[in-house]
Amino acid sequence: MTLPVCIWCGEPVHPEEQARDFSNPIHYECGVRSIVGSVGHIHGRCSCFEKDPAKQEDDPPGLTTREAARVATVLFYRLRDRGAAWSPDKCSPNPMRFIRAKS
Repeated sequence: MTLPVCIWCGEPVHPEEQARDFSNPIHYECGVRSIVGSVGHIHGRCSCFEKDPAKQEDDPPGLTTREAARVATVLFYRLRDRGAAWSPDKCSPNPMRFIRAKS
């Protein structure tokens, strides 16, 4: 049986790894990464926020695309579980704008 390939990372997607609510084959963590952005984006240090290229961050170096997606997913949920909320307006000039305390 040939497995479908993830549209984000290019690795095979086993049935138990398929993200729900996506029509194309994609791993759960790759689906989350495609929505919340890179580790640098979550921290507000990507090119959306930081204009100095020397200070910009994206995904951690040395990781595969899927490994970086796993790191971004864990970071996103850790921040969420500590009371931060993510706004749909990801690319704001002020990254703190979309982190607010839970009610």
